[in-house]
Amino acid sequence: MLYQEFYQSPLGEIRLLADNLGLSGLYFVGQKYDMLAVNQEEIVNMSNSYTLLGKKWLDAYFSQQNLPSIPLSLRGTAFQTRVWQELQKIPFGDTKTYGELAKELNCQSA
Repeated sequence: MLYQEFYQSPLGEIRLLADNLGLSGLYFVGQKYDMLAVNQEEIVNMSNSYTLLGKKWLDAYFSQQNLPSIPLSLRGTAFQTRVWQELQKIPFGDTKTYGELAKELNCQSA
């Protein structure tokens, strides 16, 4: 089951999805790939503790405050999971190029 809640951000409406293990997705509503890889039958229009934590995290992010830690439930291929784990290591405000990330993952052909 995926719990769904919405957040009004300065950049547009954001859909938050979470399961019982953590936050599993943030999507800008209406974006080209919004919900492309999500099984719609899993979704319930209810909040859970992780969607509520996600909203608090977004509040902190958009007000440039310290970001609280939030458990994530990564749903994807083994490669996608490796990429997402590496992305989590990038400090707030820093950037990395796609090439730098590929090098760190020992995946030069990506």
